[in-house]
Amino acid sequence: MKKVNASKKIKSVSEIAMKCKDKLFVDQMINRYLKDTQSAVENIIRMCESVSEMHSAYIKQEIDSYDIDYFCRSVGLEKNKSQYRKYICIGNNAQKFREHIEKIPQAISVLYEITTLNSEAFEILINSGQIRPELTLKEMKELANKPTRKTPTTRKVSQLQTISISFDSSNLSRQARVFLAELILQVQKIHDFELDANTINKSWITTINLESEDCLDSLIN
Repeated sequence: MKKVNASKKIKSVSEIAMKCKDKLFVDQMINRYLKDTQSAVENIIRMCESVSEMHSAYIKQEIDSYDIDYFCRSVGLEKNKSQYRKYICIGNNAQKFREHIEKIPQAISVLYEITTLNSEAFEILINSGQIRPELTLKEMKELANKPTRKTPTTRKVSQLQTISISFDSSNLSRQARVFLAELILQVQKIHDFELDANTINKSWITTINLESEDCLDSLIN
């Protein structure tokens, strides 16, 4: 069997860097990210803000896919993985976390779960001391009334409101597909609604070339 050189399939970081639209900006974000990889909450928040700013610049088309690839490869992230999306969500909530920095846990997974709370629920949990530095992911999911692996949900399907989403993907621009993906993900966070996954076209999902792909795939699996 003929051996295939994997390096020929994957561009090196330096090759990607040469194609960046704004390498100076990306280098600044990379240096900022790498300086903020310590375990302190403030540094974690700043680290996630770097990812959030990169994503925002990409959505606004201030940078392109090469810039994102260069950034992610340099800091050890994959833009199509859930970790990337979690960092974005945490970065988007940076100010809220800073206002209660002494009560915020350090674990990325727990911080992400906190971002799924609405403002009222967050204030109640933070002011009552239920959100605290040592909070675990299992405890956070219980506070948010989400099922854990060891605790199956008791909610009956009949108690849920169902939303059906259908669309013609051939008439959607790339920007529209991104917006729709974000909308579906937001609907998924609402506990009183159940998304009718049968109305989502699987072939369309596989064509989404963004980090939204993993989250959308989870809706139909």
